[in-house]
Amino acid sequence: MLTTLSFGNYRSLKDIWIPLAPITVITGPNGSGKSNIFRALALLKSAADGRFSEMIAGEGGMPGVLFAGPDDNRFARGFTEGGPRSSKITLRLGLAFEDFRFELNAGLPSQMPGDTGLFTREPDIKSELLFVGKRRPSTMLLERKNAFAYQGTGSARVAIPDVLEPSQSMLSGLIDGLRFPELVSLRQRILSMRLYQEFRCDAQAPVRAIQIGYRAPVLADDGGNLACAIATILEQGDAEAFNGAIESAFPGGKISVDRDERGAFHLSLHQHGLLRGLSVAELSDGTLRFLCLLSALFSTRASTLMAFNEPEASLHPDLIRPLARQLSLASRSTQILVMTHSQSLANALEDFSESAPLVLERSFGATRIVGQGILDTPTF
Repeated sequence: MLTTLSFGNYRSLKDIWIPLAPITVITGPNGSGKSNIFRALALLKSAADGRFSEMIAGEGGMPGVLFAGPDDNRFARGFTEGGPRSSKITLRLGLAFEDFRFELNAGLPSQMPGDTGLFTREPDIKSELLFVGKRRPSTMLLERKNAFAYQGTGSARVAIPDVLEPSQSMLSGLIDGLRFPELVSLRQRILSMRLYQEFRCDAQAPVRAIQIGYRAPVLADDGGNLACAIATILEQGDAEAFNGAIESAFPGGKISVDRDERGAFHLSLHQHGLLRGLSVAELSDGTLRFLCLLSALFSTRASTLMAFNEPEASLHPDLIRPLARQLSLASRSTQILVMTHSQSLANALEDFSESAPLVLERSFGATRIVGQGILDTPTF
């Protein structure tokens, strides 16, 4: 189980520690940093699948993702904006499971005067740590400093011959399960995380296109394999519970997937009072998004964590409580993280899970959790 997420100097996340429960709900006003938490988690996952540098580039490069607010020294002297920093900052991405803890620190590439290199906005990973318990030399399993990594502690500490590229994480660079079993285990857990931010539902969206049938144990990020994912749930998953969730959201409703002679799947939603099922081309954006959310929660392949950013978008108010109920039920088998603007959804999730939401606020450009003090943060 994940116990903590830790982010530093990523956009508005100057220094934040997020305690995780089976279901964690994060809310707050616009601009407080909810989406930044989701994006930081996606960035951490990209370090495991080898797309770290690509994802940083997609956000404008390292200068564009680093915290733009005042540093502590300037703040102490009364400066809150403008002027140079008194020290360099690095991006920190970290997480803690009950057994392993991991931290990655990246900054701007080191440049000599007159350097005309082409990759000046690419991340330069300065250090990575994989350890157990509290961070100290005796608990280190793997440590990376710039291009080189080390394994073990004390007299048993040895240099690893593999040379890592400046923007390549240990998570994607050291993937030999025999040599680095703990790191590979951590990588697999991170890669199993599923992050859902939005589902395109316009007329040309993949979710409305004809899909050739195949088994889909996981709903795609964009929901494009919805018909295949639902067919897999109905054949191999908890079809009874899935149909019950459909009926609770759409009284008298039922979902079906048919295959034509070309092998294409056709999804239909049957509702009380209608003589035929409605195809995906006929469903409203909100109904289609709800089916995507439900399919993600009922996926047949296990996940370490599922994160949803504003899942309430475009949903009819009558669907908020059915969604909250299914999120709460799903948290019995996988951890759930929800970032939401909707007070109705936050309240419903609290009713079902008895877990109060974490509320964000922003001060001098930095996101913080309301009521969280220095003694509330982990000591590792």
